[in-house]
Amino acid sequence: MPNINKIILYNALHKVLSLLFIIIGSTALPHTLCAKEKYPPKWLFKSNFSECYRIPSLVSIGVNLIAVAERRHGTSESNPDQPSLAKKENFNSKKCMDWGYIDLVMRRSVDGGRSWNEQTSIVRYSNFLQSPFNMALAGNPTLLETKGKLILLFNVTRSSGEYNGAKCSTKQPPVTCGYYFSNQIWKIESSNLGSTWTSPELVDISTPVTDMVRVGPGHGIVLSNGDLLVPGYPWLLKSSDGGITWRKAATTRNSPLRGGETAAVEIRPGHVWALLRPTKRTAIKNRSSYPFRLSASSFDFGDNYETIEVNKAFLSPLVQAGLTKYGDRIVASYPAASAEQTEKGPDNESIRDRRNLMLSISTDDAESWKRCDLTEGAAGYSDIAAMHGGLALIYEGNIDGTLKDDPRQGVIYRFVTDEFMATCISK
Repeated sequence: MPNINKIILYNALHKVLSLLFIIIGSTALPHTLCAKEKYPPKWLFKSNFSECYRIPSLVSIGVNLIAVAERRHGTSESNPDQPSLAKKENFNSKKCMDWGYIDLVMRRSVDGGRSWNEQTSIVRYSNFLQSPFNMALAGNPTLLETKGKLILLFNVTRSSGEYNGAKCSTKQPPVTCGYYFSNQIWKIESSNLGSTWTSPELVDISTPVTDMVRVGPGHGIVLSNGDLLVPGYPWLLKSSDGGITWRKAATTRNSPLRGGETAAVEIRPGHVWALLRPTKRTAIKNRSSYPFRLSASSFDFGDNYETIEVNKAFLSPLVQAGLTKYGDRIVASYPAASAEQTEKGPDNESIRDRRNLMLSISTDDAESWKRCDLTEGAAGYSDIAAMHGGLALIYEGNIDGTLKDDPRQGVIYRFVTDEFMATCISK
């Protein structure tokens, strides 16, 4: 009889434990053991000899993740193959230039990053090649989610000459960028988590070419007063009507410390804290402090910066950084500056100096930071989004063990667990 009672008790206990496992398993995300690399980094967009993927943007909505990146084709889609170059690099770095033909692609996950759908094109540069333009790019993707609606803002740079994008400015002669040159901000929207998107629509921020406004990259935020705020250069951009119209906001333009590629969080209602990539000129003028980033604070919902300062908590090369809030924490992602690079100084940086992705975490409203090593090898632009149980992270880099010093090999996804961050903070 005692044995029968034990069996009955064992079976009952087994059923209870099984039920608890089912309940817990159905509500938890699949990344709880990610600190042990049970869910290792995975490619989202892999560069090859025909295309180069860069400049990621990421948002999360529950367990849904939407990732967008640039797909770069170079200055000509008919470039002849160069087997020797392909064998050396496993991708064509000439396709990775900041000018040429560039469009935007997307991948989505509906299960917290466990699996991803196939890559889809959502903005094609060919849509912007109307006369007189013969070269166009759609770049700097900047995602924003508000009230269940996705907004994707991006730059469109067109020219009737040989180049566009970073190759062009008003100082260039017409033979370089053409007699017709255009830089604008456009947007598309989705009301079904990126399954379908509206046609591209021009964002009207009237400004002459000599006073360019650029958006992104990274992601935007919704402020506590309902306004939308997105990174831009040289201004932050804001909307008070749900993204229908946009206006210029805070800028470092009139400061001796100038920066761009801004990421921002709202610490308290009205207090916007921004992390900026210093311009090369600013870095050179402040060589004794290099490496560093700029940080800025606004107390009027991002309309104006009250303080702009050199921030030595971030020992980073000149590159964009990811930034987000995670509960009461603020988290930044960026490559670390090596001792060799620090010695070289800001005027001798190259893209191959972008290595070793870091997380910096603050639990006191950006007053102090704990820094943690996240990855080794190549690491460039990144973006992060808060989820249940941790952070979704996408970044330029490499996980194949080759070319560890070149982050242009593609865009990678990784989940950073809450346990990892807690360990980092406790150090």
